[in-house]
Amino acid sequence: MRKEKGYGLANALLGWAEAEVRGVMPEAFLNECARRGVTLLRSERRDELTLFVAFPLWQRTLLEQSAAAGGCETALLCRGGLGVWWRRRRERWALFAGALGVAVALFVSSLFIWEIEVTENLTEVSDQLILSALEDAGVGIGSFWPGLSIDMVRSRALRELPELSYLTVNVHGSRAEVLVRGAEERPEIYDGGEKMDVVARKSGVITSVRVLEGERLCREGDTVAAGEVLVSARRGCALGGERLVHARAEITARTWYEKTAAVPLSCRVREEGEAGRRIWGVRAGKCGVFFARSSRISQLGCDTIYSAHVLSKKSTFALPLALLSRRTPTGEYRASEWDGEAARETAEDTLRNWLLEEIGGEGSVTRLHFTSERQGDILYVTLRAECLERIDGEQPHG
Repeated sequence: MRKEKGYGLANALLGWAEAEVRGVMPEAFLNECARRGVTLLRSERRDELTLFVAFPLWQRTLLEQSAAAGGCETALLCRGGLGVWWRRRRERWALFAGALGVAVALFVSSLFIWEIEVTENLTEVSDQLILSALEDAGVGIGSFWPGLSIDMVRSRALRELPELSYLTVNVHGSRAEVLVRGAEERPEIYDGGEKMDVVARKSGVITSVRVLEGERLCREGDTVAAGEVLVSARRGCALGGERLVHARAEITARTWYEKTAAVPLSCRVREEGEAGRRIWGVRAGKCGVFFARSSRISQLGCDTIYSAHVLSKKSTFALPLALLSRRTPTGEYRASEWDGEAARETAEDTLRNWLLEEIGGEGSVTRLHFTSERQGDILYVTLRAECLERIDGEQPHG
């Protein structure tokens, strides 16, 4: 279509036409057009016998009658407008049916979830565990999201994942975005009415005792064993007799640790080839197929790597189609040796981190010593440490 703007919006919708009018007296044609009410959108004289005119397409009959009455002939040059465009293409019903079918399929597909992504997961709960809990709650690949109750999904998922304090699912088209927050540890609530003894959580030599409530049963320099009562809930009264209280105390002691870690110095690793075998496939909805004669995994292919590339636009939509890839690395297994010095340093770091977790943030390490011994292909690294930490704990008085 061309010149629609020049001929107006109404003519662009209803249609327009351009023609040449030839005759001995073109002026008579113009007079007939005025008498019959023909609207000329444009009129130009080409020569003494020829006029170029543009007119609304629905007035074509009136224009031809005006030309005949004025002794002229008309030659149609071109037509345009939305109506003309539609008449030229209405016989291509398959094209329009296909476009309509694609539009309907995209609309129906957008009502289902085809991609789920866990974002901003800073908790110790793995993404796979979260996705598994959501699937049990009704949110999975192929789920009809308009029928989901996000509050119900949240309640079911959090019931299975007590490590989380917050979970929500935001749906963007066919993409589901999962946001999670970790649960904070509940603070210990002190109940003064409970009858509790203070006991030793670990064995050690007491260096300081501070009794806040209860009867003291130990002093500095005493050697105590784990589970031994250090402050009793029984407390004497000034007027005689005794009563039971919730014993409290802060007791620090010297403790000793010994821990051994075994590190293998040799293992079998695969020398991966340059490319490896790769098999492609497709997934439509929940069904996927690989284009290979056999889909069985051999013993050497146990470390097969799978990947899926979903046809989607981030934060907009996702289609129920994905390109699948399965790659099996090639190469032979060979023996690999781990440098003894590097293995020893790794084991020492692991043991040191374990010790710091054992004594907690308030404890301190006063002496630390490592020894190592190799027996065959195993390196044994032993930690021996002396620490200063609090050992007071509670247990019900009995």
